[in-house]
Amino acid sequence: MEQTVIAVFTKFDTAQTKKGTIFKIWDQYGSEWATFNQSVWENAKQYQGVQAKHTGDFVPGADGFSESKWLKNSEPLNGSVSAQPPNPVPPQANVFAAAEAQPEPPGPIPVAGPEYQRAKHPNEQRAIRKAVALQAAIATLPNLETKLSDPNQVLAIAEVWERWLVGEL
Repeated sequence: MEQTVIAVFTKFDTAQTKKGTIFKIWDQYGSEWATFNQSVWENAKQYQGVQAKHTGDFVPGADGFSESKWLKNSEPLNGSVSAQPPNPVPPQANVFAAAEAQPEPPGPIPVAGPEYQRAKHPNEQRAIRKAVALQAAIATLPNLETKLSDPNQVLAIAEVWERWLVGEL
């Protein structure tokens, strides 16, 4: 289905296929466009980094989620023949520039202050131990020789695990 969209092309490349050279173009959102027509590709290159109207066929993929974008034409947004940027794309909107940028060296690791080091709840450690003990009790159920008939028996096993975690056993 043919559609016209306003986009900013940021990257251009070519690749060889069985049908010949395919000309690939990416917009500021990382969407890939393609054409087999070199003149269409050259025309689109003059609008690199500026908003322009791009017309193409949008073909749904076999998976139902993806779509192929086949470029047919590119023209300036404001109708003039020159490709002057009316609204330049901010650098953070270009996914390729962000991916290719050199990572910043890591700084010092901040140390948590005393307000984050103390327990948030007076029984926080006990609650954690109870949760771990209950998980351990449930994990042991398939390994028991006798199947349990009462849910309270699971809680009794969890209490044994909790006492073991505390160091009482």
